[in-house]
Amino acid sequence: MSLKISKKYSLFVTQLLLVKLFATLATLFFYPKLATNALSDADRYLSASFEPSFVNLLDRTSFTDFIFSAFGLLFNPIQIHLLVSFVVAWVIAYLFRESYSYLERFEFWSVFLLPHFLIWTSIVGKEVLVIVPFFLIVETCVDLVVRKRISYGYLVVKSFLCFSVAFLLRPHYLMAYLFLFFSSMAFRGINLVSSRYTYEFSLGFMGSVLLFVASVLSSLIYYSLSIWRNYLQKIMVFTENHFLSYDSAASNRWHIPWETVADFFSNAWWGIPASMVGPTFDEALERPVFTIVFFEGIVSICLIFYFLVKLLAFGFYEKRFKSIVVFLFIPALIIGLIAHYPFGLFNAGSALRYKQSLAPLLYFYPLLLTSKIKSLKFSREGHLKQNI
Repeated sequence: MSLKISKKYSLFVTQLLLVKLFATLATLFFYPKLATNALSDADRYLSASFEPSFVNLLDRTSFTDFIFSAFGLLFNPIQIHLLVSFVVAWVIAYLFRESYSYLERFEFWSVFLLPHFLIWTSIVGKEVLVIVPFFLIVETCVDLVVRKRISYGYLVVKSFLCFSVAFLLRPHYLMAYLFLFFSSMAFRGINLVSSRYTYEFSLGFMGSVLLFVASVLSSLIYYSLSIWRNYLQKIMVFTENHFLSYDSAASNRWHIPWETVADFFSNAWWGIPASMVGPTFDEALERPVFTIVFFEGIVSICLIFYFLVKLLAFGFYEKRFKSIVVFLFIPALIIGLIAHYPFGLFNAGSALRYKQSLAPLLYFYPLLLTSKIKSLKFSREGHLKQNI
C-alpha cells in the first residue's frame, strides 16, 4: 500500500514540475506578447550587480536584487527562472507529502492551474520569493490545529525566518497570516487546556474566549482611532502615488476618489472584488486581452467562496474544527482581502500580480487543512483497528 501511495505521490511531483516547466517557458516567450513590459521587473532583478550590504536586509528591492544577482553568479537567466519555478512546485509538493492520498485532486488542480498564479510563481520577482514563506506559514498554522505533537524549536526557527522575509517583502499581506498564526496558537492552547482538565471543547467555549479578546482589541482600536486613521490615509496616499506614477500597460484607473478615509470605505464595495478579479467588466469589454483575464478572475473569486462553503460543510461533520473556520480562517480571509484592496485598486495588472501572495491562505490552506484532518483521522482509526 505504501509503495502504491509513493508512486502516486512521485507522479504528482512530476506533474507539478512539468506544469511549472511549461508555465515558465510560456511566461518568458509568450506572455510578453500579450502584456507589454510584463517582465520588466524580472529583467531588472537579473541585471542587478552583486553587491553584498547590510542595506539588503532593510529594503525589499535591494534584497530581491541581492538574491537574484547572487544566483546570476552561477546560472544564466533562463536557468534562474526555472530554478525558482521548480522551488515553488517542490514546496507545494512538500506541503502535501503526508496527506496527498486525501487531497481533492480536481480542486487542487483548479487552483494550481490558474494562469496568473502559474505566471507569477514561475519567474523571478518578489512574488516568487515571498510566496514560499507564506506557504510554510500556512503549513505551520495547519499543524498547530491538527497535530498533537509539534517540535516547538523547529516551529520558532521556521516561523521567525518566514515572518522576517514576508515582513520585508509584503508586510501588508503578512497581517492576515499573523492573525491566522496567533489564532492557531490560541486554538491549540485552548485545546491543550480543555484536554488536560477534561473539559469538553465546544464552539461556544472557543467563541467566548475569542469574543473577549475581540472586545479588548476593539477597545484599543477605539481609543487609538486617530492613529489608525492617519496611518490608513498614509497608505492611501502611498498606493495612489505608487501605481499612478507609471502606466506602461495602460491599465491604470485615474479617476477614483481617494482622498479621505470615507473614500476608502465608499470604494470598497466594488474595489475589493475588482482587486481580486483584476479588470472590471467594462475594462474587459474595452480590451480583448482583459476579457480572458476577467473570466479567470471570476473563477478565482468563485473558488474562494467554494472553499469557504466547503470548510463550513466540513465543520458540520467535524464539529471540533468548525471553530477553525469561523474564528481563524474567515477573519484571516477578510483581513487579507482588505489588505490587498488598496494595492489592487488603481492598476488591474498589478492587482493580478500582488494577489498571488494571498493564494496560500485563500486556496491552499483549506486544501491542506481538510486533507491533513482526513489523513490523521484515517491513521488513528487504522491504528485502533490494529490494536483491536
